[in-house]
Amino acid sequence: MKRLLSVCLATMGLGVLLLVTGCDALAVTDVGYVTGQARKYSRLVCEKKFGEADEFFFPNMVWQAYNGPKVSGQAGIDAFRASLGSIQNMDTFYFYVHGKEKLDHERVVLDVTMQAHCVVNSMTMVYDNTVWRAKMLWVRTDTATWKIGGIFETTGRVKADPPKDIKPL
Repeated sequence: MKRLLSVCLATMGLGVLLLVTGCDALAVTDVGYVTGQARKYSRLVCEKKFGEADEFFFPNMVWQAYNGPKVSGQAGIDAFRASLGSIQNMDTFYFYVHGKEKLDHERVVLDVTMQAHCVVNSMTMVYDNTVWRAKMLWVRTDTATWKIGGIFETTGRVKADPPKDIKPL
């Protein structure tokens, strides 16, 4: 009986520790929830379900290509989506999260690498990747909803390998 009580207390202690530290896997924190939402968004883009993916955008979303002008609202959403659509032979799409920062109660920023995996020639199995870094601003729209409020590309899009030291979302 003492052993069972000890196991129960240890399990409860671990649960409290996870809640306090904010384990992303459980999404008990805003940052964890946003990371999960970014994973869902990435999956929808990968599956080319752009209509469903658009539901993740805040109506006044701002997109800025590297060294480009800021475009906001529906025009920003359309421009970002068109920029993804212009990547030739895109097969899959991934985010790699390098850093997460909660700016305040209403905003979380993810520092990401975006990767468009492209099939150059499926017959000869030639593939490449278009990768770029960006800051993704997520904004709280109500108590339990977060939307993409901005995507600010911090590097140009280049043909390169994705990061090796972290796994994609």
